[in-house]
Amino acid sequence: MQWMLGNTPLQNNTNIALLKKWWQYLNVPPALFSAAITQQRNCLTFSTQGKTVEVLESHANYYHQELGIAMTHLQRLETLGERWQPNTLGSWIELNTLGANAGWYVPVNLTATEILATFDEDSLNRRLFYRWTQYHPAFKCTQYGEDFSGAGIQQIELLFDVTQTLTTQYHHALALADLYKVNAFPTYLQEILEHYNTIQLALSLWLTPQGVVKFGLKVYQPSIKLMMALTMLTGLSKTDETSLALIHSSFDKIAWVEVQQVTEGLVTTLEFR
Repeated sequence: MQWMLGNTPLQNNTNIALLKKWWQYLNVPPALFSAAITQQRNCLTFSTQGKTVEVLESHANYYHQELGIAMTHLQRLETLGERWQPNTLGSWIELNTLGANAGWYVPVNLTATEILATFDEDSLNRRLFYRWTQYHPAFKCTQYGEDFSGAGIQQIELLFDVTQTLTTQYHHALALADLYKVNAFPTYLQEILEHYNTIQLALSLWLTPQGVVKFGLKVYQPSIKLMMALTMLTGLSKTDETSLALIHSSFDKIAWVEVQQVTEGLVTTLEFR
């Protein structure tokens, strides 16, 4: 992890110490470790997962003792865990130009009703998501998570029905983006996806009570050509390209590539495993 951090502008003593503590507390096999990075290397996220019963205590100790997370946030995790009974629990830590954030996630299949139940009853986010599900039901939720920053970020990942055409999946995603008033994706993004034979899209939605902080279109196990096309779409300097190639060479595979609309604009994120 420290080597990967050293290939970004984010390396400093504070971030090095944060990563060391996170890894020491969670103490999981390297095989369950992954790293995601933006094409400009200004946001780096490490994540891991394990059996819920084995890692829950270490998660709670890390968040409470090292990060000073309020017990109310941990109780939220406990409440949802009791409701869903996930076999696996994940932890993530994100380093970016503004500082650091951390949180949890569960790779769990949720229905639209179960997703809606995670929102406050009268929230705008809930109403918009409900409206979308009435017309675009062909998806499944494959992951749900939350952060501990106090911003109340909810992370929802949806996988579209692979039997639908890419055009249909893409326009289902854009319909949700329109409801949440997300900035438009480049018009030729669909052409790039089709050109490189994409057959299934996932949608990554990060919400706060104030609205969307990240809206991503994700492709699992992308080809190298698709990865390069999407990173070039959002801007890739020669320095960034060299560093990403070096990082890629140290991992077995690219798990996914995602084009995201975030506060700063359009970015591409890659996850290596």
